[in-house]
Amino acid sequence: MYDNLAQAIVAVTDPATTAQDLMAIAQAYPSLWADVARHPNAYPDLLTWLTSVGDDTVRTAVAARTAVSGSPDSVPPTNVDPYAAPAKPHKLSWISTPKGKKILIGSGAGFLAVVLAVVLITTLVVIPRQRAEEAAAAASASAAAEQAKLDQEHQSVVDSFTKADTDCTQANNALSDAISHAQQTATTDPSTLDDLSLVDALTQAIATAQTVKPCASPTMAAETAAIQQQTQELIANTYTVTTAVSALADADKAVTASVQTKVNKEADEAEAQARKMLQGDVNLTDNDGFTINFAWTDISVVASVDSTEGKPGDVVVSYYMKANITVTNSTPGKKAPGPAEITITPYYDTNMCDYLPSDLASYRVVCQSVTIDGKSYYTNFWMSTTYDSNDMLDVGQKVVNPTHTGGVGMQMEVSTANASALQNLVSNPSLIAITSDMYPNNCVDHIDGGSCIIAGSDW
Repeated sequence: MYDNLAQAIVAVTDPATTAQDLMAIAQAYPSLWADVARHPNAYPDLLTWLTSVGDDTVRTAVAARTAVSGSPDSVPPTNVDPYAAPAKPHKLSWISTPKGKKILIGSGAGFLAVVLAVVLITTLVVIPRQRAEEAAAAASASAAAEQAKLDQEHQSVVDSFTKADTDCTQANNALSDAISHAQQTATTDPSTLDDLSLVDALTQAIATAQTVKPCASPTMAAETAAIQQQTQELIANTYTVTTAVSALADADKAVTASVQTKVNKEADEAEAQARKMLQGDVNLTDNDGFTINFAWTDISVVASVDSTEGKPGDVVVSYYMKANITVTNSTPGKKAPGPAEITITPYYDTNMCDYLPSDLASYRVVCQSVTIDGKSYYTNFWMSTTYDSNDMLDVGQKVVNPTHTGGVGMQMEVSTANASALQNLVSNPSLIAITSDMYPNNCVDHIDGGSCIIAGSDW
């Protein structure tokens, strides 16, 4: 019901919020426990639960609430366990995407966009929201403590005024009674008195007392008018604040929804591209007009570490290309030549030769730097797999995993400390490109302005 903190803050300041809604807010937003405790509809079991799980600020709020109004009359909702463990605060939902591989066949910019979007959500939405919630909780606790202090001071002033007013009334009554009694006494028959001068003294005392101005409690009219004016201002300001909170909540929700929509869209696109790595195909036409369909169901690099190989302090990292390929003659009614120099090559953002000792890099591995779509990549030509056949394919013939060269694997001796990083690097190429110069009609881009790329999502 309360999708974000702003909506919950508005609810806990609304006297009409139900006990069941208060329980839901307490379950979802621990930062509002003290505010829930101060709400008039917080029921006894909820207050007991808040006392057991809250901090000193929450317990103080519960104690103040109980001291002022006693046990609330609200009953707990029947479908909520008031002693259930508090739910985790709301968080944004994260999108599951294929891990590790960005391939031109199936991912490329999509993955980067997803990663950037997730980082943006964390930086622009999640972290600021968490900080805002923490700041709001701290401000709420500070405000509660300050309000309690002001309430105590106000009550002390009210108590002092009430006592002074009572004492004043009692003194006025006592003066009136004393004058009346003295006037009666002054009418006493002088013949009954032993000292007649006392009557004169009493008469003088009565005259003096009658000149005393009785104390009078202030009417408080000016103060009452000021309080009424301040009350109206408070009501108006509260409405302005709650309106702003609601507007912020709506705007916050709209931004969050927009970001999530874009993340979902880019994640769907990235997953669709990644599936091309697992399953895809391309129709190729050579210079003579013959056509074949080149299809793949799995392209990856498999890497492993053998700690028994290499000199002491070193291990050997082995890796090879893995691909399931199907070639079909799609030339209508004609036999056609098999695949011609179709090569699958992984490319990396990082040069794998950087992990090798300088005395081994020159002859154990050949690392090449290339430019694709304006960006530099590295590869090792031993990792490429090439499909090239002189055999003719019958009409409609399909060949699964045709003969290929290369891709038989490579071994690199590296230090034990670098083995895990190198294994992770070669297992997760930045992109994989399928190239062939025998099908110029199907080029989508070129490597270094030369080799023809015939399959890739960025072209």
